[in-house]
Amino acid sequence: MTIDIHNLTFAISRLSILTGDEVTTGDKNSVAWISKTNSLMMGENNYWLDLTFDENFKLSAKVYDGYYPSTGLSGMYAVIGYLKYHDIPYEFIC
Repeated sequence: MTIDIHNLTFAISRLSILTGDEVTTGDKNSVAWISKTNSLMMGENNYWLDLTFDENFKLSAKVYDGYYPSTGLSGMYAVIGYLKYHDIPYEFIC
């Protein structure tokens, strides 16, 4: 994936479509999606996906175990497929 602001914006938009969820929070170098489903781990935050980027717009993602997007597991698999297809590194956080 060519790295620029356009592709960052496209990735955020596409991930939101695949998950059925909007970005719920962000800061200088990341955006996050919150799960609307019940958590398997009570008392924890319910953010399930973080997309981070550096000053060159290089993307990486963290997928948190125990939470799912509104589109369920199929949405999560779609997100993982998107990340793999676009060579965006990701890790699972348990």
